[in-house]
Amino acid sequence: MNGSRSRTILVAVLVLLAGCGRAERREPLIDPSLGPPNVLFLVLDTFRADHLGVYGATEVETPNLDAFAEEAIVFDDAASTSTWTLPSMSSVYTGREPQHHTAIGGERLRIPESMPVMAEILRTRGYETWGLVAVDYLGKGFGMDRGFQQFRAQVTGPVSTRLRNYQSRVAGTLSVPPREPWFGLVHYFDAHDPYRPPKPFDRMYYEGEPDSIPDDPVRSIDVIYSDRNRIAQNPRKRYRWMRDVKDLLFPVKQYAAGVTYLDDHLGQVFERLRNNGHLDDTIVVVLADHGEHLTEHDVYFTHRLPYAEVLQVPLMIRLPGGRLGGTRVQDPVSLVDVLPTLMELLDQPLESPVDGVSLVPAIRGDDLGERLLFAEYGAGSRNWAKSVWNAQWRYTEMSLDGVQTAELFDRRSDPREEEDLADIRPEVVGTLRAALDLHFGPERRVVATEDDRPADTMDPETEERLRALGYIE
Repeated sequence: MNGSRSRTILVAVLVLLAGCGRAERREPLIDPSLGPPNVLFLVLDTFRADHLGVYGATEVETPNLDAFAEEAIVFDDAASTSTWTLPSMSSVYTGREPQHHTAIGGERLRIPESMPVMAEILRTRGYETWGLVAVDYLGKGFGMDRGFQQFRAQVTGPVSTRLRNYQSRVAGTLSVPPREPWFGLVHYFDAHDPYRPPKPFDRMYYEGEPDSIPDDPVRSIDVIYSDRNRIAQNPRKRYRWMRDVKDLLFPVKQYAAGVTYLDDHLGQVFERLRNNGHLDDTIVVVLADHGEHLTEHDVYFTHRLPYAEVLQVPLMIRLPGGRLGGTRVQDPVSLVDVLPTLMELLDQPLESPVDGVSLVPAIRGDDLGERLLFAEYGAGSRNWAKSVWNAQWRYTEMSLDGVQTAELFDRRSDPREEEDLADIRPEVVGTLRAALDLHFGPERRVVATEDDRPADTMDPETEERLRALGYIE
């Protein structure tokens, strides 16, 4: 590419990135005279934003999260940096995109030890730190326990019982937390497949018999075993948990039931915090690492490709005392913004570089300005995806088994991203493709450094658990 053309593209991309000036520094949103607040992160694995009432859901009941939202700042257009747990949560922990924190899968399974993570940062600022997680990718085997003084991973047993197995531990920790100030992280895995919530939530949204062939052929489960399914895994192995199911609607409704099941347990957490007096001296952050494909875009009951159903996630922050509760932020934001936002709320400097920005100006009502946000999936040359978007457009390039495609969606008129406009809006494609060139390089590199790390290894038990969940073929 010649220099003149490069400069022209750079100017076009910078026009998209140019924003209004930041507001001048103002008084902190949290009263410093009361001392540092506690911090609690509630992480909802595989949790779609559009299944929450506060985000517009009408057929799924989430009364506790909806009530929490009335006392919180709600980010209406929040998105993940990736389509699965390790890279997306690494972005939460570091404020860096996957290409920079490099925990992207394949042979790269850890955040570099030299890169500070949230729990370490808060520990150096005087916080007692504790964490409870329910999947291996957030456990010690992948270095995700860094900075936590107390840490427990509940990774064995059926997915549908994990919440019950450690909800009592969550309750106990919140009843008698470490000395203040404390930072706690609780990760819930229960919306993840195999979508088997216990009674009374089981089948609460489904009527019929899942093992009977439905009258409507559109509801035939056979589609997930056909060539229409774009998942890059053996579907007979991937969907073992649905071997007797004939009705495609059954897993869709069971996923929704799992969301309501988790909402019920979160209500217990909120009630305990309120009853023991900690709710109003704690910053409570609710977020998801990614969503789930539920038949959209010919991908079924997994999370793989960077479409809206997987990228768009809930993000809500309740300040001590419920200050500014009910505020809605419409600017597009990313999980890389969580760490810098938290540090500004705590009125603490962030000494390590981040890719995100503090959302405090947006919470105050200021315009964040035009931004381009990025997400990525894949650690190899045959299966990968790179996505870039702003408030109106999402452009994605992907390779599935070596076949490369590009798609463009108008997020305002087509929020479910059903109509690909790449062929009829070439000028938008050209600008956003140039943004990907600048961000990932024309070769669409998987990490920002050319330095390949040696392969990380995992023990056989961990590998088998992750294979059973569909993360490893």
